[in-house]
Amino acid sequence: LEMLSCGKHVITTNYSAHTEFCHPDNSLLIDIEQHEMAYDGQWFHGKCGKWANIGSNQIEQAVHYCRMIHNEKQSGNLKINDEGIKTGQYFSWDNSAKKILNYV
Repeated sequence: LEMLSCGKHVITTNYSAHTEFCHPDNSLLIDIEQHEMAYDGQWFHGKCGKWANIGSNQIEQAVHYCRMIHNEKQSGNLKINDEGIKTGQYFSWDNSAKKILNYV
C-alpha cells in the first residue's frame, strides 16, 4: 500500500489479504493456480491454512512484468501509478478515521 501511495508500480500475487487494495487498475497481478499447505517449520506447521504456490508460470509472469516496467522506464515512458495514489488516499489514516466516525 505504501508503494502504491508513492505512485510506484506494484507486482504482486492475486492472492490473500492485499487483494483488498491491489487490483488490476493499480497493480500488476500474478495469477495463482495452486495452493500448498502453510508450512515453514517454525511458525506454520501445515495444520491449517494454505499459501499461494509459486511455480514456473508465476515466476514467468513476474519476469514479464519486471521486463515490461524496465523497458518503459528505459524508454522514458514509465508513468506514475495514478490509480495507486488514489488507492493510498482512500486507505489513508485520515480517511479511515472519517469512515469509522461515520459509524460511531
